[in-house]
Amino acid sequence: MNRGWTDIESMLTRFPATFEVLDNQLFPMVAAPPCGALTLSRGGLLAGSAVAVLTAVAVVLGILLFGARGEPARERADAADRNRAEQIARDYSVGAATVDFQNLDAWLGKLTSGTVPDLSAKFDSTAPALREILVPLRWQSSSTPITANPKTRAGTPTTRSSPSPPPTPRTASPCKPQ
Repeated sequence: MNRGWTDIESMLTRFPATFEVLDNQLFPMVAAPPCGALTLSRGGLLAGSAVAVLTAVAVVLGILLFGARGEPARERADAADRNRAEQIARDYSVGAATVDFQNLDAWLGKLTSGTVPDLSAKFDSTAPALREILVPLRWQSSSTPITANPKTRAGTPTTRSSPSPPPTPRTASPCKPQ
């Protein structure tokens, strides 16, 4: 059996170029790269991968940082919008609840200000009936706001406002106390 190995060894020493050609043809992936070809070592491949990963991490962190920069400004704008909506709701509810039978035109103006045209038209059409009710009663009421809470519905802010409890009418009695 050793004889077989010896024969191969002797053949390799006698004809080395022949076996090199056979190796290149049979195993081209193991063959030596041609002149000028790029070869990568394991360390170079690991270093390149590390640089690629660090670059990707830097890009992701940059995007997150840039996106987070606008958050405080958006939050401040949302808070300002919410405060404005609360103020409008408070003003409207107080104006709607403050009635003086001697100055109904000012009250009707407050009632229709800032409303959509359809609602304003309904108030205008009911104004004569309201006069007929409020003037004989000599209705006077006032209000102070308790709370106004803006709520968002389908991306559109809406506001609900609560004036003080329902006003108690102050009417002058047609009869004099006896």
